[in-house]
Amino acid sequence: MQEVMEKLGFNHRIVIDAKRKAGGLAMLWKFDSTVRILEYNKNLIAIKISDPDPRCFSIIENAWNEDVYGSNFTRLCKKQEATRQALHTWNKEVFGLCQVRINTLIRKISDVQNANPSNFNGRTEASLQVELREWLMRSEVLWRQKFRELWLKKGDKSTKFFHLSTIIRRRQNNIDAIRSEEGDWITDKGLIRQHFLDYFRHHFIKEEVNFPDHLEDLLSAFILEEDNLALCNIPTPEEIKSTLFHMPDLKTPGPDGFPVTFYKSFWPIVGDDVIKVVTSFFTGGSMPKEINSSLIVLIPKVIVQELIHSFKVRKIKAGQMAIKIDLQKVYDRMKKLKKDAIYLGSPLFLSRARTKDFKYIIDKVESRLTGWRSKCLSWAGRTTLLNLVVQSIPIYAMSSFSIPDSVCNKLDSLSRRFWWKLKNSDGRFLALTAWDNLCKPKTKGGLGFKKAKQINNALLSKLAWMIASKRDSLCMSILRAKYKVRDDWLRREPLRSASPVWKAIEGVKEIIVKGACYLIGDGASINV
Repeated sequence: MQEVMEKLGFNHRIVIDAKRKAGGLAMLWKFDSTVRILEYNKNLIAIKISDPDPRCFSIIENAWNEDVYGSNFTRLCKKQEATRQALHTWNKEVFGLCQVRINTLIRKISDVQNANPSNFNGRTEASLQVELREWLMRSEVLWRQKFRELWLKKGDKSTKFFHLSTIIRRRQNNIDAIRSEEGDWITDKGLIRQHFLDYFRHHFIKEEVNFPDHLEDLLSAFILEEDNLALCNIPTPEEIKSTLFHMPDLKTPGPDGFPVTFYKSFWPIVGDDVIKVVTSFFTGGSMPKEINSSLIVLIPKVIVQELIHSFKVRKIKAGQMAIKIDLQKVYDRMKKLKKDAIYLGSPLFLSRARTKDFKYIIDKVESRLTGWRSKCLSWAGRTTLLNLVVQSIPIYAMSSFSIPDSVCNKLDSLSRRFWWKLKNSDGRFLALTAWDNLCKPKTKGGLGFKKAKQINNALLSKLAWMIASKRDSLCMSILRAKYKVRDDWLRREPLRSASPVWKAIEGVKEIIVKGACYLIGDGASINV
């Protein structure tokens, strides 16, 4: 391969070796770019090519290394602001408006193509095409960062989809009006902000709690001394860097405005300051509000469902632990909420009309598919949207509830119509092949689509297997203790009085039984 690369005039390569006498892939390139392999197999090589302007490094290095004073957090914020201002000025002065450059190049190419053919015009057009591709790539990267759709890996250069996605995201992130409990609409920004503050202050006020004496003696220590020391260790620079480099490149940026890819790309310049800030937090135990503005702690939804079910079926006796008393108060407050309240993508309260309870999933999928921006997608874009977005929307609910068949069938129907008849939401359409064929894996001639009920059963089976295999986790421990799960659980009759989550888990036990088996160990718990 080295000889072939040199003969063709390339100086870089990525090679996937052949297995025996078949297969094998190679990618060769000439440009001095940074190439990172995203994924590869016998059929494809997916790479990310970054070719930053060499002047960009000097701009960032000079701005970042300016003398600033203060704590590690203050110094980092000042360096970020100085770098942001320097990049903004450099981009405006050197590159100007990206779309203006693209339109200018398109006009020049058109003029050359309309001129008389000649070697000079051919070389000129080739040069302009190379420059146009570079600016189109920059425009695509710009819009991709603006609308931050992580699922779209393939697409056209700066299409309507990018622009519409950015506009829609900005509108969704903006609150223009809210409706008060009295039914009045509030449109003033200051009044909206005050209404939110008053609402949460009213519902989540601090209450006096009388703690029993010696409350700390009710719980024995479960964390060993060596475990406690490990938890209190300050992370090493290698651990800090590894954690950051495992984050998605274009995940939502913080108040500084820089995405994760900035810190990855310029780690030799910014790495020391980032490490100092993280280390300062672990040694000092404090962090400015601006940096800590997005940390939220949530209770897992399965545990929430079990708590709600427990509070429904029995009353909490006086004298129990303070934490349970507080949870009972939270439940009393929750009962005043809307019956269709959603927590972590799942309904908090279920009625007897199960189809109505999960109709919100259909509405979310329908709004995503029938939106006007989805009509700008190509066939490849539609495939990606269905596989990575649409079929992921109901995942949260499907991972803990048994979704009614009518809802699952409607989700499959929406996906079929979107695939075959993109621009019409009703009426008949021609399907050139059965949906079952499209739901086959790509290795068997399908497109990898999945049926909703099969996804639901697979996710519930995962929970059932975690119960049967005695997975060591807080959530599984709570479920096994509440429902008295023993070794014969897979063969026992389902409980009648159980939460919706547990009923859903027991409903897929037969799937686990088909594939489960016993492995003989030391014989301590089995009769031979």
